[in-house]
Amino acid sequence: MNKMYKRLIIITTIFLISVQGIAKTSNKQQELTQLKYKLIDARQRIQNSSESKPYDYLKLLPSVSISRRDPGMQIEQGESYIGVSFSINKAFDITDKIRERKAIKKKALRRVQSLGYKITKYIDQKYLHISRRWKYKQIKRSTKNPVEIAKLDEKTDELNIKINSISIEIEDVYANIEFVCVDVER
Repeated sequence: MNKMYKRLIIITTIFLISVQGIAKTSNKQQELTQLKYKLIDARQRIQNSSESKPYDYLKLLPSVSISRRDPGMQIEQGESYIGVSFSINKAFDITDKIRERKAIKKKALRRVQSLGYKITKYIDQKYLHISRRWKYKQIKRSTKNPVEIAKLDEKTDELNIKINSISIEIEDVYANIEFVCVDVER
């Protein structure tokens, strides 16, 4: 009877440890899936941004000037002139802007890819630290020495700080992805 209870406790302990491990990986997978969707959205926003803007074509409008010529300050007898000038150079400015925006889009796509890789590595680090923290807690539960327990508490606190700083870095990189998209859409 006693052996059966021991086996039951061992089996339930193993089951609980495996379930906790599955929960950790599912959280990691959720974060990676969220990252994947964010990167897809960012790439679509960049690719869908226009290379030519309507205000670029306003440069093609002619310059109009109105002048009046009169001898001896006699306004009623003066002649009025309307001058209109077109500048072909403005058309070249438009094509330069389009080329510039194409280059910005390529750079932005590469930047988003790089930031996605950075977030992936941060997520890996975060869950590595979470795993270590869990191991330290398990060791702490099985240890009776108060000095070792204090050392493990310190290590756990250090890992908590690292996990929090990595979470802040992840959020900062997500903000950078948004900034890249906004810059391209301008």
